[in-house]
Amino acid sequence: MDIEYTGLFSNSEACPVLICTTLAEQELRYAINDRKLPKDEKKRHTFITKVALHHHDRGILDKLIAEHMPKAAGGRTGRHREEFQWHLEQFLLNLGRVLLCHQWLLVPEHRKHYTKGKTWLGNQGFQYQACKTLMHYFRELGLLTYKEGKAYETGSMASRVFPSKELAGDLAVLSLHTQQEFSGNYVEFTDKESSYKELGKLSDDHPDTAAMNEINEFLDAHTWPLKAPLRLKYTSTPFEGGRIYTAFQSLPSRKYKVRQNMLLDGEPVCEVDFSANHLRLALAVLVNKDAGDDPYTSIAELAGKNTTREHVKKFITVAMGAKNRGEAIGGALELGLSPKRFPHIESATVELFPDVPLYESFGVKAQSLEGQILLKAMQYGIQSNVPMLPLHDAVIVKANDAAIAKKTLYRAWCEIAGGIDVEPRLATK
Repeated sequence: MDIEYTGLFSNSEACPVLICTTLAEQELRYAINDRKLPKDEKKRHTFITKVALHHHDRGILDKLIAEHMPKAAGGRTGRHREEFQWHLEQFLLNLGRVLLCHQWLLVPEHRKHYTKGKTWLGNQGFQYQACKTLMHYFRELGLLTYKEGKAYETGSMASRVFPSKELAGDLAVLSLHTQQEFSGNYVEFTDKESSYKELGKLSDDHPDTAAMNEINEFLDAHTWPLKAPLRLKYTSTPFEGGRIYTAFQSLPSRKYKVRQNMLLDGEPVCEVDFSANHLRLALAVLVNKDAGDDPYTSIAELAGKNTTREHVKKFITVAMGAKNRGEAIGGALELGLSPKRFPHIESATVELFPDVPLYESFGVKAQSLEGQILLKAMQYGIQSNVPMLPLHDAVIVKANDAAIAKKTLYRAWCEIAGGIDVEPRLATK
């Protein structure tokens, strides 16, 4: 029998809308079982955060709570025991979310990170002693891979944990049904030294702030897996490297088709994306030239040596993002593009598109342009009551909204980067 859950302890509320297909859940189980530990790098780190569970059956979570609560809670009673159970639920659901996204969960082990009224974790209700106890408990059981945080001259690194496969399957599927609160600042600056990190430095009426507030207010009424606010992240200033991030973007989508089988408001989805967008944006904004219908295929044909369109895509990604050729070769190798194939694609690109900026870090500019294009497109979508979820150079929409999405993306791209006889190419998957 399904258990109707009404909100005790985990700030949950039952949601009748399906958020994924059974195929998505099956693919996710395969993906989790196949995965190794994520790389220990900044882009694969995510802080523990308060989440709510929107699911009609919390039997999986209740079973885990019943199994671990008696030993983990120790001698806590009354309110302290209830607060500890909330922490245990949050800890488990966060572990499920990092499984889904293949990231390390950051759990600071110093009291200063939990000060109520002054810190992000403290303001969400997390307490130092409860988090420390849970870290120790799950480590002792061998259910976590643990990496201790350390202090460095330039800052500090929080402790990182990743759940064992014993905790995986059901917990990961359950965590598809979690959502983060839609609150706080939706425009962030990742550089700790940025002057824009000061509270109020970016005013409420700044176009980016206003746009992100409008978009998140609209999306909060809709449902999808790993639901969380959209956040526009810059490096140091609002003039460089802005991209839109949200949790569902990390769902498996290549070898295992989880993201393709998600649902938006309970309906099947499709992806509408820009073709060869970084190359196309560079030609558009630098020299007002159109890149043609399929520049990657044209480059691949000229490069020969059994070069595929996918080879070219990898080359363009690293060559336009790198500061120099050596960095690009290293990046290409990480993507599986051999050093022998690299120069053939390089020569073909230069011959066909001599104005494309290679090894000049144009990728940062392109990311910023893509962010601004998606902001405009999502705002146009709101006018048509069409929710759009961003994927950097694409959007996820309900399959029935694909035509509207293509029109809004086309319009936004032309307003940001278009020119005379210069336009984007869009595809629906």
